This record gives sequence, structure tokens and C-alpha cells, in this order.
Amino acid sequence: MVSVREFLDLPQAREQALADYRRMGYLILTDLFSPEEVDRMHAVWAEIARQRQGEGKKPHAHLLMTHATNPGVASVVRHPLLVKCVEAVLGGRIELIQSQLMHGQPGSKGFSPHQDNFFNRAEPNGDIVAAWIAVDKVDQENGSLAAYPGSHVDGLVETRRDWLYLVTRSLDIAKSLLRVALPKGPSEPNDTGVVERYAYAKPPNGVSPVPVAMAPGSVAIMHGDLIHFSYPNRTEGRFRRSLVANFIRVGTKFAAGPLTRRTPFDVYAS
Repeated sequence: MVSVREFLDLPQAREQALADYRRMGYLILTDLFSPEEVDRMHAVWAEIARQRQGEGKKPHAHLLMTHATNPGVASVVRHPLLVKCVEAVLGGRIELIQSQLMHGQPGSKGFSPHQDNFFNRAEPNGDIVAAWIAVDKVDQENGSLAAYPGSHVDGLVETRRDWLYLVTRSLDIAKSLLRVALPKGPSEPNDTGVVERYAYAKPPNGVSPVPVAMAPGSVAIMHGDLIHFSYPNRTEGRFRRSLVANFIRVGTKFAAGPLTRRTPFDVYAS
């Protein structure tokens, strides 16, 4: 764990952090977003929930690709400090291929153990990261991430697919496919969230998961092959609002996906 200013301004601290990232598969940067910026993110998440509720939709759904539909979310993934940090990890200019906005309300189940590259299929596999941005204080009780340190070194691992789970989400899958076939335009984000508990990656033997507690405004940068999951939110009144953004180094190949339809997004545009 290192502050964003130390990471960007102190070469020795940055080299140590990058060495830890290469060894562990993830890196936590603190204080990347200021308290005022975190407050603005809270306002964006709240407005999205209010708008959806007013339209008769589930207010706290997981939303894919909101960076393309909401200026507030676009400003988060284009934050200059975030872009500089991801550039430092990937070693060059970057672009965004996917985002997912999450509310993590009390009672939410969390994600199963998985590798993001199981879905993204980035090549080379070292040229993709996920930046997991904490909007609230995050700990194990309200649904923090947990990572298997070093699980990224062997690439994609054996993964069990829960087909029965997909059957229970068949209506959502049909909704996603229809959305792709008959797009309504950029004002309609994908809210079906069908893969949360579909893939179960086999963790390495003898490695225990490490909970990733984070303060608001912190960012966890994870290798695309890191095995990670999230705990259920067991609290009665604490949300775990967050945004996960998948960045690639410019020129990296990736899978668009039949439901997600990933496309490059310019993080340098104003």
C-alpha cells in the first residue's frame, strides 16, 4: 500500500510498489481521489439510483459501461492521477475497455473467485489491469475484495462454470442479447449483471485469500490474471459503492464479449 503522491513523485517508492505488484498481482494506491471528489462520486451514484427508481427499475443494479453514458463516471475513469498510475503499471499509453458501477448494498452476495482475463482474453495478458475504486470505506463486513497473492503468475487457470446459475439468470441473458441486437443508444446502460457468480477459478494450492480493506478514494490495481472475489455485504446499513475499470495498454488485443460488447474508450479526451 502506497499513497498516490509517493507512487508518482518518488522513484524508489514507485519501483518498490511495482515490484510488489509483479510479485503479488495487485497494488493499493491510497488518496488518489480527494474527499471532495469522493463526495461528487457519492452524488453521481445517488443520482443514478434515484433516476432508475423513478423509471421503475432496480435502483442499485450493477451497471456495465456507465462511463459511456454518464459524464460523472467518465470523469472518474479519466482522472489524470488514475491515468498516470495505470500508465506507470502498464508502461505506456492506455485505453479503457470496460467499467462496472456497483452499489454493494447490504445483503448483496458478492462475486465468485475469478480472473478478469477469463472474460477479457487480453493478449499479451500482462497488458491489462482492473482499477477497483472504493467510493465508501470498504472492509470484509461490507463486501471488500479478497485476492490470492501471486495467483496471476501462471496465466488462466482451471475454471468451473456454473451453468445452473446461468439458467437462473436466463431472462437477464436474453435481455442482454436483445440489448446488443437492438441497441437503444448510449442512454441505456447494461444493467443485467449476469456473470457475478458464473466462473469459479481454482486458486493455487496453499495460498489463502487476503482481504483488501480500502479507504474511500483508494484504488486497487489488479493484474488481469489475478484470482480475486468479493465478500457478501453482511451489514445492515453500510453500502459498498465502487467502480471497477478495465484498462489495457494501447494496441492490446481483447475479446469484445457477446453480452458486454467491449470497445476502446479514450481516457485522454477532455
